[in-house]
Amino acid sequence: MVEAIFYIIFCVLTGLCGAYRRMGFFGTFLIAVFVTPVVVLLVLLILVRHEMQGSLPRLVIMSGLAGVSNAALLAAINAASQGASEGKPSL
Repeated sequence: MVEAIFYIIFCVLTGLCGAYRRMGFFGTFLIAVFVTPVVVLLVLLILVRHEMQGSLPRLVIMSGLAGVSNAALLAAINAASQGASEGKPSL
């Protein structure tokens, strides 16, 4: 259950990163839910690099958010695998 909450939170954060793009928040959020926030953040980062010429601080913030999202997603996966190895699987 905790893993699902983390996943939705990171999908929302990914949606916020894509809020000012063509698809907007809702489109980016839905793609993040169905694909994975990590992949969508990487695609957004590539698009941001092409769109932003000379705006390094925003690019650093986007990269930091992607890193935090990846780390938290891996922590949730690790917690779930530890729970499964102890014989306490949860959905």
